[in-house]
Amino acid sequence: LETSKEEIQSSNEELSMLNQELIERNSQLVHARKYAEAIVTTIHEPLVVLNKEFRVKNANAAYYEMFDTTSKETEGKPFFELENSQWNRNDLKERLKNIVATQTFFNELEINIEMKNGSRTLTMNARPLITSHADEPLILLAFQDITERRLLEKKLARESLMVYEQRQLLLDSFREAPAILAIFKGSQHVCELSNDGFISIIRNHDPNGKTIDELIPVKNKTEFIERVNHVFISGQTFSENEVPIRGTDNAEIFLNIVIQAMRSAGDHIDGVFFF
Repeated sequence: LETSKEEIQSSNEELSMLNQELIERNSQLVHARKYAEAIVTTIHEPLVVLNKEFRVKNANAAYYEMFDTTSKETEGKPFFELENSQWNRNDLKERLKNIVATQTFFNELEINIEMKNGSRTLTMNARPLITSHADEPLILLAFQDITERRLLEKKLARESLMVYEQRQLLLDSFREAPAILAIFKGSQHVCELSNDGFISIIRNHDPNGKTIDELIPVKNKTEFIERVNHVFISGQTFSENEVPIRGTDNAEIFLNIVIQAMRSAGDHIDGVFFF
């Protein structure tokens, strides 16, 4: 009896220790669940959790705010029937079914949806959720409203097209101008743009990428380049009348020349304009 009593006491102590361990683990699980729920609740991104039948298990406050709904109107409901069945799309259904079947995910699925505040463009990301019950797969859906971004992108695209068209118009006017024009960039004065009038007075029909020293056949080249350098450094315009230049047929021609500094958006001199 004494031996049995000792064995029972020992078993009770073991059971007590196991019970205490279970209580501690349960407490940890409750703490982890509350911790996870707190994170989900405070995330600004709308989130919703679906079960394997694609019914809403729960959602966070951001989801209810975005879609102007409540937990009573959402939880337990078939996801594809929400928002006037606007989620009832074949592409979305197939992607969600694939997540349940293969435990994969998808990102940035773009969807246009009519909401109470008008037409909105949303992106949807989906991930499988790992749970302790293998037979209860869950899906986490996250939404992002990118309506303003898309509107801004369209606006920038329109503005870029307008800038491109205006630039083309300026380039066409530049090339067709009844004058001798060229633009040189950098301290080495490399030709970036020229028109037919400029090409007609030099011996090179492909001036782009070549320096002003290589292209303009003036007699006093060293003095001429020093003046161009002075314009590039000081920003002061240089002009001179009847500058002798040997043309393409070796005949001497005389030009009234103006060389003006060109400035970038930051008012930094980055080239010269030859007229």
